[in-house]
Amino acid sequence: MPITPPPTIDPVPTPVPSTDDPSNFDVRADNMLAWFPGGIEAINEVAAATNQNAQEALGSANAALAAQAGALATSTKVATSYSNLTLAAGVKTVVLQETGRTLEDDEQVVLIYLGDVENRMIGSIDAIAGQTLTVTVAEGGVIGSGGPYNRWAVISASLLGVGASVEEERAGESKIVNSTPGSRTLAQAAQTLTSAATVAWDVAEGANARLTLTGNHQIGEPSNLKDGLIYTLDVNPATYTPTWNAIWDFGPESAPYLRPSAWTKVRAQYNEDRDKLEVIRTPVGWIQIASQAAPGGTSAIDFTSIPQGYSDLLVVIEGASTASGISDVKLSVGRSSFSTAQAISPSPSGASGAFYGSVLIPHYREDAGSVLGGAGVHASDNSLILPGSFTPLGATWRVASGIERVRISVASDTFDAGTFTLYARP
Repeated sequence: MPITPPPTIDPVPTPVPSTDDPSNFDVRADNMLAWFPGGIEAINEVAAATNQNAQEALGSANAALAAQAGALATSTKVATSYSNLTLAAGVKTVVLQETGRTLEDDEQVVLIYLGDVENRMIGSIDAIAGQTLTVTVAEGGVIGSGGPYNRWAVISASLLGVGASVEEERAGESKIVNSTPGSRTLAQAAQTLTSAATVAWDVAEGANARLTLTGNHQIGEPSNLKDGLIYTLDVNPATYTPTWNAIWDFGPESAPYLRPSAWTKVRAQYNEDRDKLEVIRTPVGWIQIASQAAPGGTSAIDFTSIPQGYSDLLVVIEGASTASGISDVKLSVGRSSFSTAQAISPSPSGASGAFYGSVLIPHYREDAGSVLGGAGVHASDNSLILPGSFTPLGATWRVASGIERVRISVASDTFDAGTFTLYARP
């Protein structure tokens, strides 16, 4: 933009002081009057130059604004609407005045109230029918309140600098706007699911969730899954056992055993090509499956319906004694019934000692395998019994489809004490 320089204004002539020449007033006045024509003309030139520069600056600004307005007016991502809309979260039906707009499904738009442009809503287009848009506005996408108003600018969020809301972060819908550290952090907050016959989980409300079961319910197929994202479900089964929708893929193993009244995290990544939630397993140590104290008067301790989601089983025997003090301890395994019991310990010489030991059953979900371990009679703490004093157990088994039940028993006798604990590991 060219700038017109103002002219130089001649200085006003210096009059002769009246104290030096009191009689020359007329001369001084004449000198002053003689200056005015040229001085006024110069002042007018300055004013004209200033006005010209201001007009040129205003013209340039108006041209820039006009160009911006023209770009918006001609953009197919901008429209106006006279629909009655209230500044609040929810589903909005927006009828565009213009035709030929290229707004698309799932595109974010900003609805600006033209009566007060500080009031606006940010939403996502769910459906388009001709000039009618269905736009869903989340709680975090509302700035201002009031309405209904019927003068709106509808602008694609790609043309504006708009921050993502917490709800958009949770839903994974914000494709073209900036995130903030705060919104990303808040988006990770876990939602609480309701236990029902089929547990529903809308992951658009949060990729992390907690669930306490109130029955033997099914963990259903989550809705709004997105390819490649990882979802975490923290489950407290209480006293119940859940089933899992087929979308949950536990790999070669079945669903993990959930310890009663304890929280267990199940983390999975969604594979859109397979339409599966592929559960991510992490190595852990031995997990206690069940524990039973001998009630006295019983000849066998049974562990049935053993979870099939692990690799190995371990049975630990602590302080087991028999009523007669002479019976040995036996092991039997099976699926629908028990095998013939095999002794895993020598018979005690009297009632003063108690059985301690363990039995390891590797790969119990196979059709066949082996059993390793044994038990010995210990009369005192901090004792170690070596082979020669007892016979270690080494046996093989065959159970079609794998072991689902384990029994510890005594022959022709009953237990009167002891604790029997079943462990498993992945």
